Amino acid sequence: MRPALDDNTIERVDLAILVALSLEAAPLIEAAGDTLQLKTSSGLKITIGQIGHRRVAIVTTGVGREAAVRGAQLTIEGHRPGLLVAAGLSGGLDPALGRGDVVVAETVARPVGDPLTAHDPAGVLDAAGLRRVRVVTADQVVETPEAKRQLRESSGGDVVDMESWWIAGVAEAAGTPWTVVRSISDTASDRIASDVAKLASVAHPARLVGAAARILFRRPSALGDLAELREHACAAAERLAERLVVMLGR
Repeated sequence: MRPALDDNTIERVDLAILVALSLEAAPLIEAAGDTLQLKTSSGLKITIGQIGHRRVAIVTTGVGREAAVRGAQLTIEGHRPGLLVAAGLSGGLDPALGRGDVVVAETVARPVGDPLTAHDPAGVLDAAGLRRVRVVTADQVVETPEAKRQLRESSGGDVVDMESWWIAGVAEAAGTPWTVVRSISDTASDRIASDVAKLASVAHPARLVGAAARILFRRPSALGDLAELREHACAAAERLAERLVVMLGR
């Protein structure tokens, strides 16, 4: 690993991969070579490294709209990537999608309104063999099979996340090409307990630990839910990293 940089240093990259969680970033960082950590006063966690013959920035933004917008803006300003990739975990809305499936966006939409069309004009990512989908960005975790079915029917979405639309909007405004690559961590038939789902909105690690502890105090059986959710998330994140390495390996 190379020495850390401060936030006054700009290193242009071929692409930037934006994820919400450290859990999503970890396997990507492990796969990268010649890495360095960028310390930023804004709180973003950025690792710059080499995957294949491309220089990449792996950025952990935090969860939700505000974090996604801030992360995308600072990444574009600081690293001027040739392609911005919204990546990480997603929920399946299409029953045909299984846990660990990796998909690439054709379009990104909100639950209501016109979609944005993903574009990688330079062909930085080789998405051959991946299913192209509509990604719907919601404001909160979609917890139940019934809610997932309703969202699919109303939006036409195949997968759901909480950041892609906001990242795409920032990229569109900046004139930066963008795309979305997601791995399914919970399927259309999976149910996520409401108290556990609320953890997705807790961005700060210390607060996350405290929130999880409070859930376990109130409902000790939540330990099994938390363990299962983390197991599925880690497996999906590993699968995503493997696929992205292949996509960048040309």
